[in-house]
Amino acid sequence: MIGHDAVNLHKDDEYILRYPIKYGAFNVSSSYNINQCIDDLSMIITRTVEKEMKLPKANLKHFQCILVIPDSCVKIHVRYMINMLFDLGFKNMFIHQESVMATYAMALPTAVVVDIGSTKTSVCCIEEGIIIAKSVIRKN
Repeated sequence: MIGHDAVNLHKDDEYILRYPIKYGAFNVSSSYNINQCIDDLSMIITRTVEKEMKLPKANLKHFQCILVIPDSCVKIHVRYMINMLFDLGFKNMFIHQESVMATYAMALPTAVVVDIGSTKTSVCCIEEGIIIAKSVIRKN
């Protein structure tokens, strides 16, 4: 079960809820490894595309993908994501950092980007489309 179906399960049911992403990164722990995170995320994407967008997985070969990655991330995790998306069938991919993409969306060359999420908050300074190296702050 995925999404609302999983979250709305009765508490007495004997299911294990797994969250592949936590605090804006893969939820890797001793009981939940990177491959399980990727498998779960792949299933979430596939079912969402098929159920919500009414698009068969076989048609993904006609589409490109934009992967927006965190400003500070583990490079090997990005590699896992890229491989997963190509395995799903996307033909091309564009990859960029989230704060830079936010400034592009607002047509601003320079900005302070504050991302307040449900499990993490991050602040980053962008100048001329480039992240200032020591300006990335992230708190869970």
